[in-house]
Amino acid sequence: MTIPLVLPGDFFAVEGTGWVSRAIIQVCKHYAMDGQADKSHAGIFISSEGSTFESLRRIQRSHIKAYEGKTIIIGRYLGMTPQMANAAIAQLLDDYEGVVYPYWRLAFHLARMAQWVGTGDYLVCSELVAKMLKLVGALSTFTGYTPDHINDIIVRWRTMQIVYCGRWSSCLLTQPNAGYIPDRRHWER
Repeated sequence: MTIPLVLPGDFFAVEGTGWVSRAIIQVCKHYAMDGQADKSHAGIFISSEGSTFESLRRIQRSHIKAYEGKTIIIGRYLGMTPQMANAAIAQLLDDYEGVVYPYWRLAFHLARMAQWVGTGDYLVCSELVAKMLKLVGALSTFTGYTPDHINDIIVRWRTMQIVYCGRWSSCLLTQPNAGYIPDRRHWER
């Protein structure tokens, strides 16, 4: 039996290359407890075929193939059942699909105030992932999270599994058991 690499409810943090991505990484590095950050975007898998739900220019469906060749880490919350994942995804799609990207919230992140300022219906990419993790019981709040937080949650939390870490190639979606990582210590900083 072939096990798909990704499942609905898995989530990721990925590097970016544009000036906005570089700015996000610098802000994350400045505030990171470990002083390290290399991810500038995060998203959620909504299918095993690589469909994603992300906060881009709008909160919208996309596909992981957009990150071909980029450094990515994919995580899975071990306490999440398929039913929990599907219910959380359905709620997020219903509540947020089509909502515009809240560029103004980046100023709150820069000032380290994002966790105290309500989002309304506007979530940056990492808050969208955190909202899903809140809906399935992994987090108690979702505001103020950055792509570096999502990366660190995947790497450091015992309730998370690293599904994949490395340069992304969409052919991994069709390779049997492509994401097997025998020892998570290899990925800790």
